[in-house]
Amino acid sequence: MGSVSNGLVTDTRWKCFGLKSGELARNLFWRKTADVSHWPQAFAIHANRGDSPWGKTAGISEDAFWISTVEEDHSKLFCRRRLSDLPPVITEKLSEGIFQATIDDVGYSLRNHTKRHHQVHDVMDCFEKCLADPQCLSFNFEHDSVLPTRKCELNGVTKGQDPRNYVRRPGYTYYDRV
Repeated sequence: MGSVSNGLVTDTRWKCFGLKSGELARNLFWRKTADVSHWPQAFAIHANRGDSPWGKTAGISEDAFWISTVEEDHSKLFCRRRLSDLPPVITEKLSEGIFQATIDDVGYSLRNHTKRHHQVHDVMDCFEKCLADPQCLSFNFEHDSVLPTRKCELNGVTKGQDPRNYVRRPGYTYYDRV
């Protein structure tokens, strides 16, 4: 169970894999970008609240859940969650511009400055829409969606130009032009 100051919490959007006693983890992590698409979704056991069998853990959000796999006979548990569809080296693919989002931008967006709305398949589509629009200086991307398309909001200003409208918005990530 865990939470981060930007609102990221453990919940059923994570993928978890358990190992029984004596099984080795090296096959799970044979490279940094190991594909976890075959891992099962996490199973939420209890929220971090007083009515949980373990009580409330101080310093961790009440929105966080104790998570596991459906099978409970494992001795080690590994859980992962993809935070962004952004490729690790964006400068090689798109040399005309660079956008960045830090871990602090996950769960935030810029409000009141959206110039255009698009439905896209991934963050790279949103990135390209912003690059093609001379008025676009930043964008908000809906990273948490079960739908095949996600919302892409192109902004005419950056969070640095209007920090008061940079607000918490779960499910979105703010990207700034660098």
